[in-house]
Amino acid sequence: MQNRDHHITNSKSEKKQTLVKLNRIGINTEHLCPLMKGQLFKIYIRPILLYGMENINIQKTTMNLLKRTDGNILKMTFGLPTRCRTKDLQLALNINSVQNQITKQKLDFYERLCNNELTQKILQHSSKQKLDQDILEEAFNGNRKKDEYE
Repeated sequence: MQNRDHHITNSKSEKKQTLVKLNRIGINTEHLCPLMKGQLFKIYIRPILLYGMENINIQKTTMNLLKRTDGNILKMTFGLPTRCRTKDLQLALNINSVQNQITKQKLDFYERLCNNELTQKILQHSSKQKLDQDILEEAFNGNRKKDEYE
């Protein structure tokens, strides 16, 4: 629990540092195309916040924190007030929501695990065990409960 919170706090500060570095090269100028700003956000900023989230069981409060941080930094990139809606900006820039991106990361991680022969045997054995919430259940339930976070 404490490691998860520490990891998220570190990724938030690293994301803000990356935005400061991108500000130095001119991401906040009016001469840069908005689509390019969106691409820079997707390529350089968002991966820092979501790094390592595929193996963490994310609670609702943590997901809300991630969404808020992601949205606020996206709005800072465009010089918009933080009161603006994030969803409209994400749709205009073709940026996935944080919830969808984390679900995709979890499923990609599970697929990579299944491609490993030893891990595949472990997963088959553990699938017979009753767990509170495994990676697939979290990904699928998280996707169903997506409206909860929006």
